[in-house]
Amino acid sequence: MQVFQRRLIDAAQQQASLQDIILKNKTRTGQTPTMVQNYTYVGDFSSVTAGGTAQTNVPIQGDSDFIMVYMSGLVYDSSSLNVITSPYAKLQITDNSSQRSMFSNPVYFSLVMGNAGFPYILQEPRLVTANTQLVLTLNNLQATGSINAECCFSGYRVYY
Repeated sequence: MQVFQRRLIDAAQQQASLQDIILKNKTRTGQTPTMVQNYTYVGDFSSVTAGGTAQTNVPIQGDSDFIMVYMSGLVYDSSSLNVITSPYAKLQITDNSSQRSMFSNPVYFSLVMGNAGFPYILQEPRLVTANTQLVLTLNNLQATGSINAECCFSGYRVYY
């Protein structure tokens, strides 16, 4: 089976999971969603030095919950602006509302942020409640050079 076909099947399965989350009212107890909108939140890192660690926050808007379905990202050299296809960097993502990390330990960036234009598809959509933050921590493990990174979290905003 081709990679693209597998991704389409995965996306269809994600849609079914998303419907389950919304229909079973796993989002806000006692409230019925009034609108669902595609949306992408973005977190940026700038000039993370070799051997250094940086942190950035991605605020989730207060008027809607966010159901994260996909993650994608890009790392590039701070000085040359060349894209680094296999960055030697690790990432940890923490949901500030629950203080729970997405990974047991920081994980290599390309393993969880997609590769070559294909996003990483979460095994199950993840609910991030309104008016909270995703806290991103990036470790640049390179011996020399600074990196920039952009992390995108795609999914659905659910309004009540």
